[in-house]
Amino acid sequence: MNIKKAVFGFSLLCLLLGFLPLESVSQSLSSSPRVAAVSVMVDGQSSGEDMKKLIPIKEGEPFSLNRVSSSIKQIYKTGLFSEIQVVKEGDLDVRLTYLLTRKLFARRIVFQAEEKLPRQKLRVNISSLREGTFFTEEKLEKAAEELKEALIQEGYFQPEIETFTKKDPKSSSFDVFFRIISFKKFVITEISFSGDVILPEDELRIVMKSKEGKRLIPSMLAEDITKLKNVYSANEYQRAEIEVGKVRFDEREGSVSLSLIVIPNERIEIVVEGAKVPLEILRPIWETRIFEDWGVKEGEAKILSHMRKKGYLFASVTSSIEREDNRMRVIHTVTLNEKNKILKILYNGLNYFAPSQLEVELGVGERTPLLKWIDAERLLKLPEEIEFLYELNGFPDAHVDTNFVRKRNGVEVLFFIQEGNQQKIQRISFEGIQSFDSRVLFEQIGSSEG
Repeated sequence: MNIKKAVFGFSLLCLLLGFLPLESVSQSLSSSPRVAAVSVMVDGQSSGEDMKKLIPIKEGEPFSLNRVSSSIKQIYKTGLFSEIQVVKEGDLDVRLTYLLTRKLFARRIVFQAEEKLPRQKLRVNISSLREGTFFTEEKLEKAAEELKEALIQEGYFQPEIETFTKKDPKSSSFDVFFRIISFKKFVITEISFSGDVILPEDELRIVMKSKEGKRLIPSMLAEDITKLKNVYSANEYQRAEIEVGKVRFDEREGSVSLSLIVIPNERIEIVVEGAKVPLEILRPIWETRIFEDWGVKEGEAKILSHMRKKGYLFASVTSSIEREDNRMRVIHTVTLNEKNKILKILYNGLNYFAPSQLEVELGVGERTPLLKWIDAERLLKLPEEIEFLYELNGFPDAHVDTNFVRKRNGVEVLFFIQEGNQQKIQRISFEGIQSFDSRVLFEQIGSSEG
């Protein structure tokens, strides 16, 4: 008896194109082929009943290439297998064998070295392969390159690495080993500054962890450069640039000398007149090249926010910029008026919400009393929040105006609310649904009729 045997190997392309017709069934047959048996092999071993549950095709069903194709897509979606093949035997009584290859997992990543290393830092810098993720030889190669770069950043130069794996015989997981065979370390003999340094070198060196007589660690040097920029920023050189210049390694002596190039750029002095404002909230605005008008407006916004939190509801700011040689002065002049106590918050035109309900919806009604903790900064944001709340409740044209009534000992705040018309959903219907009852879909959406 001749048995026709077809092996269906599926790559991603096969999944997109579906099955190609590999069988030839005689047109004279009056009965249709049926599935006589379904079996599953995982990594060359016969599997148990649990794996058979992954296969939607059951014995006794009519045989269909489309059903087989769909079953393979369904198995791929589990994410557990890297390769799936199907072997078909027989014409009328079809026997299907699913050949599954598990994806491999990295169970543990182990660093082996004779010297104590910053293993946690090394582990963080390996992104291609992590514990609990899929394992491939390509990922292992990338991880080895990432480990070499991480070692260099931690001061272990010219590293030599050997990789190997151990498979767990009871699962599809591997333990991955990185054996660090050798590397070189270099001690700093000299750190010099060049360019337009301006500031005293002692003031710069004191903030650095990289020092002469200590080992060169590039990641630490990068942190030092950030600290040096902060020193220049505190001295009104917010746009200072610091670069690593010449680096000279002496492999025979195990030493290195390096220079840092300082480019201070223009000096930016920030002056705030009329109020005490911490300059730390303004300096970051000018650290990069920006449109000056934007920088001025951003500074004014930060100053007003700071003063309103202190109770100066009607504070105002005017600004100007002055230039002289390589120096720029940004001057903010603050007018404070009196410090204002919020006496009362009133609502006019409020119909859809009760005042207490509105405050709860805004997240301000949970604190009692309201006026004891709300500041002017938050108060001025409430109109926009009220309009957004109305929009969520079907009022797209709601508008809020604010009016302040000055009293002898503070101010009363009046919100004029124009609600507009509420839009309601008359009917919701679903078209083209077959797999779900429409009532199930209604339960999943937030909108409802009426």
